[in-house]
Amino acid sequence: MRGCGLRAALSLLAAGLVAACAATRVETGLDDPDPRPVRMFAWSPVPVTMATADPDVPRDAEVQAAVELGFASQGLSLAGADDADVLVECEVSLATLERDNDPTYTFPIRERYETGMLTIDLLHPQTRERLWHGSASHRIRDVAHVSGVVGPRWVELSDPREWRLDELAARIAELVPRGEDG
Repeated sequence: MRGCGLRAALSLLAAGLVAACAATRVETGLDDPDPRPVRMFAWSPVPVTMATADPDVPRDAEVQAAVELGFASQGLSLAGADDADVLVECEVSLATLERDNDPTYTFPIRERYETGMLTIDLLHPQTRERLWHGSASHRIRDVAHVSGVVGPRWVELSDPREWRLDELAARIAELVPRGEDG
Protein backbone atom coordinates (compact mmCIF):
# COMPACT_ATOMS: atom_id res chain seq x y z
CA MET A 1 0.00 0.00 0.00
CA ARG A 2 2.99 2.31 0.47
CA GLY A 3 3.57 2.51 -3.28
CA CYS A 4 0.02 3.81 -3.81
CA GLY A 5 0.67 6.83 -1.60
CA LEU A 6 3.89 7.66 -3.41
CA ARG A 7 2.21 7.16 -6.78
CA ALA A 8 -0.65 9.45 -5.75
CA ALA A 9 1.77 12.11 -4.50
CA LEU A 10 3.75 11.97 -7.74
CA SER A 11 0.51 12.22 -9.75
CA LEU A 12 -0.53 15.32 -7.80
CA LEU A 13 2.92 16.87 -8.28
CA ALA A 14 2.81 16.19 -12.02
CA ALA A 15 -0.71 17.64 -12.27
CA GLY A 16 0.45 20.76 -10.43
CA LEU A 17 3.41 21.20 -12.76
CA VAL A 18 1.18 20.84 -15.82
CA ALA A 19 -1.29 23.36 -14.39
CA ALA A 20 1.53 25.82 -13.62
CA CYS A 21 2.85 25.60 -17.18
CA ALA A 22 -0.62 26.11 -18.66
CA ALA A 23 -1.50 29.07 -16.42
CA THR A 24 -2.84 32.23 -17.97
CA ARG A 25 -1.10 35.43 -16.83
CA VAL A 26 -3.25 38.56 -16.69
CA GLU A 27 -2.00 42.13 -16.20
CA THR A 28 -3.92 45.39 -16.20
CA GLY A 29 -3.14 49.05 -15.86
CA LEU A 30 -5.15 52.19 -15.35
CA ASP A 31 -3.96 55.24 -17.27
CA ASP A 32 -6.82 57.40 -16.01
CA PRO A 33 -6.79 58.07 -12.23
CA ASP A 34 -10.57 58.59 -12.31
CA PRO A 35 -11.86 55.78 -14.56
CA ARG A 36 -15.13 56.23 -16.37
CA PRO A 37 -17.63 53.41 -15.91
CA VAL A 38 -17.71 51.14 -18.94
CA ARG A 39 -21.07 49.74 -19.97
CA MET A 40 -20.92 50.12 -23.76
CA PHE A 41 -17.99 49.82 -26.12
CA ALA A 42 -17.31 50.27 -29.83
CA TRP A 43 -14.45 49.12 -31.99
CA SER A 44 -11.78 51.64 -32.86
CA PRO A 45 -11.32 52.22 -36.61
CA VAL A 46 -8.13 50.11 -36.30
CA PRO A 47 -9.41 47.46 -33.87
CA VAL A 48 -6.81 44.65 -34.08
CA THR A 49 -3.07 44.85 -34.61
CA MET A 50 -1.03 41.78 -35.34
CA ALA A 51 2.46 41.99 -33.90
CA THR A 52 3.53 39.18 -36.24
CA ALA A 53 3.09 38.22 -39.87
CA ASP A 54 2.71 34.54 -38.96
CA PRO A 55 -0.30 33.14 -40.87
CA ASP A 56 -1.22 30.89 -37.91
CA VAL A 57 -1.99 33.89 -35.66
CA PRO A 58 -5.71 34.61 -35.20
CA ARG A 59 -7.10 37.37 -37.43
CA ASP A 60 -9.39 40.35 -36.83
CA ALA A 61 -12.77 38.62 -36.96
CA GLU A 62 -11.69 35.83 -34.61
CA VAL A 63 -10.14 38.26 -32.11
CA GLN A 64 -13.15 40.61 -32.23
CA ALA A 65 -15.57 37.72 -31.67
CA ALA A 66 -13.59 36.52 -28.61
CA VAL A 67 -13.43 40.03 -27.11
CA GLU A 68 -17.13 40.69 -27.75
CA LEU A 69 -18.01 37.37 -26.08
CA GLY A 70 -15.77 38.13 -23.09
CA PHE A 71 -17.17 41.64 -22.70
CA ALA A 72 -20.76 40.39 -23.06
CA SER A 73 -20.15 37.85 -20.28
CA GLN A 74 -19.39 40.82 -18.01
CA GLY A 75 -22.50 42.78 -19.05
CA LEU A 76 -20.75 45.12 -21.50
CA SER A 77 -22.63 45.91 -24.71
CA LEU A 78 -21.40 46.60 -28.21
CA ALA A 79 -22.64 50.02 -29.36
CA GLY A 80 -22.13 52.54 -32.12
CA ALA A 81 -19.13 54.84 -31.75
CA ASP A 82 -21.36 57.81 -30.77
CA ASP A 83 -22.97 55.90 -27.87
CA ALA A 84 -19.90 54.05 -26.58
CA ASP A 85 -18.22 54.79 -23.25
CA VAL A 86 -14.90 53.61 -24.73
CA LEU A 87 -13.31 52.52 -27.99
CA VAL A 88 -11.53 49.18 -28.06
CA GLU A 89 -8.23 48.33 -29.73
CA CYS A 90 -6.47 44.98 -29.50
CA GLU A 91 -3.10 43.49 -30.29
CA VAL A 92 -2.23 39.82 -30.71
CA SER A 93 1.39 38.84 -30.32
CA LEU A 94 3.46 35.69 -30.38
CA ALA A 95 6.81 35.13 -28.66
CA THR A 96 9.21 32.19 -28.62
CA LEU A 97 10.94 31.69 -25.28
CA GLU A 98 13.48 29.26 -23.85
CA ARG A 99 13.72 27.98 -20.33
CA ASP A 100 16.40 25.98 -18.53
CA ASN A 101 15.11 23.41 -16.10
CA ASP A 102 16.98 21.79 -13.23
CA PRO A 103 18.12 18.44 -14.70
CA THR A 104 18.04 16.86 -11.25
CA TYR A 105 14.28 17.26 -11.00
CA THR A 106 12.88 18.07 -14.41
CA PHE A 107 12.95 16.69 -17.92
CA PRO A 108 13.52 18.14 -20.43
CA ILE A 109 16.52 20.10 -19.22
CA ARG A 110 15.92 22.93 -21.71
CA GLU A 111 12.75 23.75 -23.58
CA ARG A 112 11.60 26.17 -26.25
CA TYR A 113 7.96 27.21 -26.29
CA GLU A 114 5.62 29.87 -27.67
CA THR A 115 3.44 32.22 -25.71
CA GLY A 116 0.48 34.05 -27.15
CA MET A 117 -0.70 37.37 -25.78
CA LEU A 118 -3.91 39.33 -26.24
CA THR A 119 -3.72 43.01 -25.26
CA ILE A 120 -6.85 45.16 -25.02
CA ASP A 121 -6.73 48.95 -24.78
CA LEU A 122 -9.75 51.07 -23.87
CA LEU A 123 -9.62 54.55 -25.40
CA HIS A 124 -11.54 57.75 -24.72
CA PRO A 125 -14.09 57.96 -27.57
CA GLN A 126 -13.36 61.61 -28.40
CA THR A 127 -9.67 62.11 -27.60
CA ARG A 128 -8.51 58.53 -28.28
CA GLU A 129 -6.32 58.73 -25.17
CA ARG A 130 -5.73 55.36 -23.57
CA LEU A 131 -7.73 55.03 -20.35
CA TRP A 132 -7.09 51.40 -19.43
CA HIS A 133 -5.24 48.40 -20.75
CA GLY A 134 -5.20 44.72 -20.00
CA SER A 135 -3.27 41.79 -21.35
CA ALA A 136 -3.41 38.06 -20.92
CA SER A 137 -0.90 35.51 -22.08
CA HIS A 138 -0.33 31.81 -21.85
CA ARG A 139 1.83 29.08 -23.28
CA ILE A 140 0.28 28.07 -26.60
CA ARG A 141 2.61 25.26 -27.63
CA ASP A 142 5.91 23.53 -27.02
CA VAL A 143 8.30 23.98 -29.94
CA ALA A 144 11.36 21.90 -28.97
CA HIS A 145 13.27 20.47 -26.04
CA VAL A 146 16.79 19.29 -25.34
CA SER A 147 16.98 15.53 -25.15
CA GLY A 148 19.79 13.58 -23.54
CA VAL A 149 22.24 14.42 -20.79
CA VAL A 150 25.36 13.24 -22.64
CA GLY A 151 25.54 14.89 -26.05
CA PRO A 152 22.28 16.83 -25.63
CA ARG A 153 20.45 17.80 -28.80
CA TRP A 154 17.32 19.76 -29.67
CA VAL A 155 14.29 17.68 -30.57
CA GLU A 156 11.74 19.63 -32.62
CA LEU A 157 8.07 19.10 -31.72
CA SER A 158 5.05 19.58 -33.94
CA ASP A 159 2.43 20.50 -31.35
CA PRO A 160 -0.45 22.62 -32.70
CA ARG A 161 -0.96 26.10 -31.28
CA GLU A 162 -3.78 26.42 -28.74
CA TRP A 163 -4.62 30.12 -28.62
CA ARG A 164 -7.71 29.91 -26.37
CA LEU A 165 -8.67 33.48 -27.32
CA ASP A 166 -12.05 33.20 -25.60
CA GLU A 167 -10.32 32.43 -22.30
CA LEU A 168 -7.79 35.25 -22.69
CA ALA A 169 -10.50 37.79 -23.57
CA ALA A 170 -12.76 36.64 -20.72
CA ARG A 171 -9.95 36.95 -18.17
CA ILE A 172 -9.20 40.50 -19.31
CA ALA A 173 -12.91 41.46 -19.45
CA GLU A 174 -13.36 40.42 -15.80
CA LEU A 175 -11.08 43.33 -14.85
CA VAL A 176 -12.54 46.12 -17.01
CA PRO A 177 -13.67 49.03 -14.75
CA ARG A 178 -17.47 49.10 -14.69
CA GLY A 179 -18.24 51.90 -12.25
CA GLU A 180 -20.31 51.80 -9.07
CA ASP A 181 -23.23 49.66 -10.25
CA GLY A 182 -21.33 47.44 -12.77
